[in-house]
Amino acid sequence: MAKLILFGAGDMARTAHFHFTRAGEHRVTAFAVDRDYRQAGTFLDLPLVDFETMAREYTPAEFKMFIAVGYRNMAKAMGYELVSHISAQSSYQSEFPPGDNCLILENVIVEPGAKIGRDVTIWSGSWIAHDTVVEDHCFVSGQAAIAGHCRVGTHSFVGAGAAVRDGLTLGPRTLLGAGAVVVRDTEPDSVYVSPAATRLDKTSDRANL
Repeated sequence: MAKLILFGAGDMARTAHFHFTRAGEHRVTAFAVDRDYRQAGTFLDLPLVDFETMAREYTPAEFKMFIAVGYRNMAKAMGYELVSHISAQSSYQSEFPPGDNCLILENVIVEPGAKIGRDVTIWSGSWIAHDTVVEDHCFVSGQAAIAGHCRVGTHSFVGAGAAVRDGLTLGPRTLLGAGAVVVRDTEPDSVYVSPAATRLDKTSDRANL
């Protein structure tokens, strides 16, 4: 069982700890954060150490890493191997393995021919259809659906329940809000949101929806 350090001490790190621990392939040994942000000595009852000095005790020869927030390039430069996790409850059908530092959670479907880049998170219940490419540093929220032959540009964010029609390209750094439905290519740095829910002028016991 490989020993693992998780970078981060927030919700993403907590989620990564849960899944790596349940899978049993890696043993989470410690957490690391930037020295300026470390406010405690432990996180989830494990050591929480300074990223800048962790290699003295947790050497790259002995430990691997998963980055639950930034710092990916710096960790690789320090010599750490970055691991990925694919939930056993997902359906990863692609012949192409994901890049390093990916987290693919339960009930995700990745179809044949799809390619997942480095440092990608795909949250529970999402669907990445055949021959779609998700480039590096992307986050796909729960229940999102990306149809076949799409390309999701680097550093893009796909919100919960968003849907992307087949054959489209999302430009780099596209942000799709929850429930957004995209039917044409997007430009780099563009933002798409769905209409917000409207409150009716009646109480729930009188609603006839």
